[in-house]
Amino acid sequence: MTEAPSRRVAGGDPLAVESEEASPGHGRVAGVRLRSRRFWRRRRLLGLAGVIAAGCQVGDRPVEGPSAEESAHVRAVAQPAAAALATGLVAELTRALEERGPEGAVEVCSTEALRLTDQIARDAGTGIELKRVSWQNRNPENAPDDLEAVALEYFQRLADGGEPLSGDWVQSDGERGWRYYKPLVVADFCLQCHGSPEEITPSVREMLAERYPDDAAVGYSEGDLRGLIRVSVPPRDMP
Repeated sequence: MTEAPSRRVAGGDPLAVESEEASPGHGRVAGVRLRSRRFWRRRRLLGLAGVIAAGCQVGDRPVEGPSAEESAHVRAVAQPAAAALATGLVAELTRALEERGPEGAVEVCSTEALRLTDQIARDAGTGIELKRVSWQNRNPENAPDDLEAVALEYFQRLADGGEPLSGDWVQSDGERGWRYYKPLVVADFCLQCHGSPEEITPSVREMLAERYPDDAAVGYSEGDLRGLIRVSVPPRDMP
């Protein structure tokens, strides 16, 4: 089993395109309809149940917890990379919002976020991989795999309990090494592109519909769990 992460994080209420199961009182807005929290919870639990039913195994790889020594080493390698990505994204988005408004922020997420992620991974060292992951992804490349789904479900379960956001988690990845996770929380300025449809301007909604026709990354409130930064550390980096 994976090492149990510390109990921390804040939660969210999702939205997705063309649901047939809308929350009470939620209707169609600008061509989209709110999906209920029950829908997303069922979807998350089905993914997690598949991992648990396999005996804490993902594919052919057993999932075992890292030792204290391994966890300390992984954090030493991964924490700076995760922090650099988080602060770098905030800086780019803040600059874009000040100079071009929310339309500029959409452009940054569309063209600069992946470039910045790849650059920080290269700077961190050979074999280090970074990814942003979310159940409600805007870019399909940020959809979770089975191990990431386990991490997301754990943090979301804590979020639903009202836990404050802080901390991280180190997870074993079999012969591939380890994974480090850092939660991402929705800030106030994020709502211009990730809030409810009523909060998003028509021009931004139009840009999102054009670039991300299957966008599910809206309907958030400030303080919600947006997703995770995942840093993969290869076993050869272990001293």
